[in-house]
Amino acid sequence: MSDGHFTTVIAVVGRPNAGKSTLINSLLGQKIVATSRRPQTTRHRINAIHTKDNYQFIFTDTPGINQNSRTAFLRELNKTACVVLSDSDLILLMLDGLSWGTVEDAILKQMTRENIPCLAIINKIDRYRQNRLDILEFMKDVEQKYGFMEIIPLSSRKLNDVNYLEKVLRKYAIKQEFMFPADQVTDQSMRFYTSELIRERILRRFNKEIPYSAAIVIDHYEELPGETHIKATIHVEHESHKHIIIGSRGHNIKEIGKQVREMLCKETDTHVDIRLWVKVSRSWSTNPKLLQEFGYDS
Repeated sequence: MSDGHFTTVIAVVGRPNAGKSTLINSLLGQKIVATSRRPQTTRHRINAIHTKDNYQFIFTDTPGINQNSRTAFLRELNKTACVVLSDSDLILLMLDGLSWGTVEDAILKQMTRENIPCLAIINKIDRYRQNRLDILEFMKDVEQKYGFMEIIPLSSRKLNDVNYLEKVLRKYAIKQEFMFPADQVTDQSMRFYTSELIRERILRRFNKEIPYSAAIVIDHYEELPGETHIKATIHVEHESHKHIIIGSRGHNIKEIGKQVREMLCKETDTHVDIRLWVKVSRSWSTNPKLLQEFGYDS
């Protein structure tokens, strides 16, 4: 018996940079998954767990589905996102403002196969507050495309909007036992969390200078009383990217390490010793063996 508990597995899907990770972090009230202004920030299937009162929501943050899946890397991301749909009780389709295109059509096709209840989330709605007629017209268009349970315009950065969404989600919760302890917020390890922090710092610091061909491998992670020791390698595909990340006299790599160290010190309440290396692994994003080695096989 569930003793009045409700647990729901929710897939959060959409095009790259639709705001999926930001929404999940906002719902949990803390950072669980990497975010940046650039698309395709999420690379792995990440379960973020939000438990409040008798409700537990397990949000699966997926890589943004990309129509131009020309490399083994992008194909692997798309495969991960599609597998997530079939394992879910509810789907949140995140729309990037008032935009609908071939990516959304592809997601819709997959959703139709799975026949899973879905809510359409029109994100970044604060950009259109002065154009209410445009919002209403777009909502009508979305309504015609699929049998969405509800269509919800919101901004994933607005607390009131996020709180409203949580109330809506409770209407679709499934009565069953919690899958995770009430105080657990993710099923990922600190080793994985560390790799996400490093990658996020790289994306935010270098913006368009470094493409998404940067993979983080944690070579060593050791927790001791009062201290944590980490060694990590940043794999890039080109020598020029290696020089950019390292920077003049190692300035950039030191700054990345400093920022990650400060965040991990707060998270672990220990002294953190983190050492970073940059290695050129040519064409790793098209090499199935290296993709598996770097943890991108689904």
